[in-house]
Amino acid sequence: MKKLTVFISLTLLSIASFSQSLKPVSPAQQRAMITKIMNVESTIKTIQCNFVQIKRLSMLNDKMVSHGRMIYQKPSSLHWEYQSPYSYIFIINGAKVLIKQGGKKNSIDIKSSRMFQEITRIMMNSVTGKDLMSSSEFNVKMYTQYNDWIADLVPKRHQMKSMFSTIRIYFDSNKSIVSKIEMFEKGGDKTEIELRNVQINTHINEKLFNLD
Repeated sequence: MKKLTVFISLTLLSIASFSQSLKPVSPAQQRAMITKIMNVESTIKTIQCNFVQIKRLSMLNDKMVSHGRMIYQKPSSLHWEYQSPYSYIFIINGAKVLIKQGGKKNSIDIKSSRMFQEITRIMMNSVTGKDLMSSSEFNVKMYTQYNDWIADLVPKRHQMKSMFSTIRIYFDSNKSIVSKIEMFEKGGDKTEIELRNVQINTHINEKLFNLD
């Protein structure tokens, strides 16, 4: 019982410490932060990086860790590739979603599936920060935490609300670019994606957006 009491106390202390470090900003500060992020976003033509994804399962008290790479090119091309512990490629190329798993390939028309429309919108807009301007899609609240700017996006639309309670995007305050994304699902699961070795406006091989 004593050990349980100590554990609960330490857990609450940890939560309180995190909450105190997440500082809300004023409306004027929020507008200035979003303006700076959007100004930087307007100059970005390509993004390349590695990523580490951690999927936390609330029901199993477990997590799954994946590694991969991401390549983005304006206006609507994204290559999302899991390299370990399994191989899986998800490509957005205009109005098409291309998927490769093992030796199997599949092509899906985004317009034919509302679910894929939402998935592609989340992926494309999260890596660039565009959702900060989507007032019809999200309620947005900005915070600071150490050297990060943090945006909490609460979905307004039914389709998105059925999947996520909050999407949290971390920005490097010095560069005003996305460094991490957290997606809190309605069922209590959480997906965390940390972007590493981010390169902006470097040359992209167009073949990366096809499965040929």
